[in-house]
Amino acid sequence: MKKKTGKCGKTGCKAYPLKGGNYCFAHDPDRQQIRRAEQSRGGKASTAPKTLDSEKFPLQSIPQVKDMLERVTNAVLNGEIDINRARVAGYLASLIMGCLKDYDLEKRMEELEKKLEEIGSRKGR
Repeated sequence: MKKKTGKCGKTGCKAYPLKGGNYCFAHDPDRQQIRRAEQSRGGKASTAPKTLDSEKFPLQSIPQVKDMLERVTNAVLNGEIDINRARVAGYLASLIMGCLKDYDLEKRMEELEKKLEEIGSRKGR
């Protein structure tokens, strides 16, 4: 007696056949309509854009970026937004946060330099 290799009746397919049949789900001719319906439904679900109601988030301050991250996090946890979009939003938010921190530091340094110049000019009188 030959040992079962796990191949369905379709040449080249290595999948296990369904119980009581000779073919796997992908090649069973009796399940063709079911398979097409599932493929159609799956394709529609994966291509549907999932956004947060097309909201535009102001991202000009650290608290605004924090607020956006909170909304995106909640949307992911509630299944309202695609995880890949959330990853991109998180990455871009981290870049924006870095820019905002650098800008803030630069402004503070300019203010300190002005104060030092004022002090220096007062002493030079």
